[in-house]
Amino acid sequence: MHNLKSTVAHITSLEAGVNERDLRKEENLNKVLIDLKRRKPSSSSWIYQSIINSLALKKFFIDTNIASFVGELLIVNVPRNLGVFSLDIR
Repeated sequence: MHNLKSTVAHITSLEAGVNERDLRKEENLNKVLIDLKRRKPSSSSWIYQSIINSLALKKFFIDTNIASFVGELLIVNVPRNLGVFSLDIR
């Protein structure tokens, strides 16, 4: 989780032009994201896509074994089929 939070802080700092270390606290990160949304609405999609495609997010999914939990919720017995049966998982 720490690695994922650091990645989000890094990506946001690039777009906001602020020091990454200042975004390690969740409340500071939230304030900067809200401010960015107001000042540069198009930033949100860039930040979102960067996070979605990051290795940190993929590692988080693997480390937490989230596929098996999602499979149970969606009643999909084979985790690799999650993206086939549920477009939201892709």
